[in-house]
Amino acid sequence: MYFYLKNHHIPIISELLRLCGRKNEYGKGAVLFAVGLLITMILIENIDVVFYAILVFSISDALATLVGVRGKIKILGRKTLEGFLAFFISAVLILYIPYGICGIFVAFVGALVELISRKIKIDDNLILPLFLAFILNICPYMLLSYHIQTFCSTP
Repeated sequence: MYFYLKNHHIPIISELLRLCGRKNEYGKGAVLFAVGLLITMILIENIDVVFYAILVFSISDALATLVGVRGKIKILGRKTLEGFLAFFISAVLILYIPYGICGIFVAFVGALVELISRKIKIDDNLILPLFLAFILNICPYMLLSYHIQTFCSTP
């Protein structure tokens, strides 16, 4: 499934994967990122949900990596509390205006999924965009159900 290009050269694509990849990864992260986005766009119809899921994934995952590499408080192996908080705070900043309290919930759950992705042996580049889009897609229905139960119940 992965494109290991260390023995093959494809103009432009090989150079992009070399620039985007980490050492000894040979573009695996970039390829899984593209596959995760493609699956998300195929399975989720609401383009606004897909947009915000991709935006959160792109910005928050990158910030979690950049901050987490320099983090001092280790949680779950190589992951750090600082990286978790960078993901969560940036995702809240992105999602709060369009989704309100639901955006905070999605940001927290997304940060948790990113945190445990290595433990459950699923690459976050593959699962996180789809997971975020799925939760954002069902969140308005969860809030609607909560409001109906809260305001329409008889004492």
